[in-house]
Amino acid sequence: MFKKWVQIALSILFCLLLVACNTNSDIDIVQEDVKETMKPDLTLQDEKIIFSFKLEDSDKIVTIASSNTNDYLVLRMGTNEKIDLEYPQNKTHSWDDFEYVYYFRGGGAVNHGLEYDNLSFRIGELEYSVYYEYSAISGEYELGLLFFEQVIEGDKIIFLGETTKLKGDLNSMIGTLGDLYDTKVYKNPLSMKK
Repeated sequence: MFKKWVQIALSILFCLLLVACNTNSDIDIVQEDVKETMKPDLTLQDEKIIFSFKLEDSDKIVTIASSNTNDYLVLRMGTNEKIDLEYPQNKTHSWDDFEYVYYFRGGGAVNHGLEYDNLSFRIGELEYSVYYEYSAISGEYELGLLFFEQVIEGDKIIFLGETTKLKGDLNSMIGTLGDLYDTKVYKNPLSMKK
């Protein structure tokens, strides 16, 4: 019984020490600095927007940005008060963490014309895609963020569960995914493995 009380007392002491050490710590200051320097478009002072849009019926924004010197690529989703998703956390080799695909088929509705821009990345078993597309058949444009669970086993991709699609507001769109065409994230859809 005495041993249990000692463990409880040590746990409480440890928690009190953590609280005392974190009060006005560098961690809080860093978070405040980031919040202060985050612009409403979810970019930092030394970044430029590549593609950005608001989600429909939401105050959340999806922004793809790069550093002004193109050292890194980053995606953020949320508001400038709260970032829900930032990828990647380590930006050292971030250009390698994304894959951009662009496909265009002209000829109008008769030829089922379409345009498709897609920037994808993976976190664990979740595949995320920021997309912008046009269908000549419907005559409509659409953009947004979608994600789904998948497992890759050898050359097979096994989809698990449903796809979640968060549609974007076309009127809020800034920039173009096409700016990624001449970068190392571009993958030619005609040369990709089937």
